[in-house]
Amino acid sequence: MEKFSIEKAQNEAEKIREKVISGEAETFDEAEKIIENHNNKTRINGSVEEAYKQWDGNGNSNVIMEDQYIMKDGFDLEFSQKFEKIPSESRGMEKTSANIPVMRHFDDIDNLFNFGRDGDLIPGQEDKATLIAQDIYNEIKKEDKSAAMFICSSKKRAIQTAGLIIDQLREIDGKLKLRVVAEENLVAMQQGKFLLPPDYKPGDVFIGIDLANKAFAEETFAPDNSNYLYKFGDPVLQDDGSYKHPELVPYFENYGESNRDFLLRIYDLIIRTSNKIDKLNSKTKAVVITHAQLYQVFTDLSTVANMIKNEGLNLKIGELPEMCWSLYSERIKNEKPTYGINFIPIENLYDSEIIELLKREIEYLKNLE
Repeated sequence: MEKFSIEKAQNEAEKIREKVISGEAETFDEAEKIIENHNNKTRINGSVEEAYKQWDGNGNSNVIMEDQYIMKDGFDLEFSQKFEKIPSESRGMEKTSANIPVMRHFDDIDNLFNFGRDGDLIPGQEDKATLIAQDIYNEIKKEDKSAAMFICSSKKRAIQTAGLIIDQLREIDGKLKLRVVAEENLVAMQQGKFLLPPDYKPGDVFIGIDLANKAFAEETFAPDNSNYLYKFGDPVLQDDGSYKHPELVPYFENYGESNRDFLLRIYDLIIRTSNKIDKLNSKTKAVVITHAQLYQVFTDLSTVANMIKNEGLNLKIGELPEMCWSLYSERIKNEKPTYGINFIPIENLYDSEIIELLKREIEYLKNLE
């Protein structure tokens, strides 16, 4: 089978987007058909157009298919039941295992000038991929599964991490069915556009990020005065013309996300998938690859969910972000953050009581002014 090719998938995704943006095609389906006709080729598992129709058929997202690999801008687990090469009589609706492995991407090249915050992976991390692939494979076999779906941040470093692990899984067991799904809402907090110093070199420490992280924590989680609307990197122009955080002025051309906008997309992702997680084929193991910040967020939300379900925790509307921040702050006091595979219990995070809490939090956040 052809080796996983991130470049090929990304190139084809770009071609499809260009067709739609230019007006040559009105939908991604139509764009894919144009490209297919132009190339006059047949995919091993059918055309991307057909795969896309079977996934959700709404024309609003982008699906790229290469052999057993899928990339999609948007997350819909129902596809795994509709397209896997598993006999229909064996496709159950049983509950999946009680957890989903969540991990951070591998180390990426630190080159803000050329890549911004989306660098390629540092070469030579195959040994790390081999160890993680073996852990994932052990879970797959223990749960009697025959496929794995890697749900990744849409950033290069996350997708490339999945690619390395998939290559190793292929070495372990060539019969495994493996897919990659790119999910935009799994990207790290947007940090804006940097103003790099003239003498910046790849690998240099960019102090603007450290200063912005400190200001963000002070603004967003200030005792009794949390400002969830504060945007990452904003020096905050005051009425008298001065800046509240003047140290940030030289380092940012555009500001990043606020904590409100960041949490809205994370909460939305959990709610969107809550009704679909049990529809994931009983033979498919889901693996999430994201960024350090989201890794911690999912850990905190899982802990809070357990406290609500099993320890009687009662949160008022608007208290969830502060509670998660408190858990994270206490955790990093006692341990250096690590980013191996963390198993997030599904039954807690996707519990109906937790989903209703997240819906109320979304309404609270949307109404902030």
